[in-house]
Amino acid sequence: MLDEADERWIAEHGFDADNPLLEEVAGVADLLRETPELGVLYRAGRFRREVRRLLLRCGWHVYYSFDRARNAVVIVAVWYGARGTGPPV
Repeated sequence: MLDEADERWIAEHGFDADNPLLEEVAGVADLLRETPELGVLYRAGRFRREVRRLLLRCGWHVYYSFDRARNAVVIVAVWYGARGTGPPV
């Protein structure tokens, strides 16, 4: 999903234009390494893993899980909020 968004950005703005979505996702990844439970709980219970959602300034959401055993954040989706529904996580 992030690759598709980047390709769309390049098609609309050119290859040399900085993509704010990629920059923001990189910053959020750093933030989540320090505070992995920052996002709002999105799915829990019957799913194999707990998934959290964090809204970015640009209107996209990052869906991720935190693997406590490995102390790792796994980004499972980056999704545009205006779609009206969440991703199939």
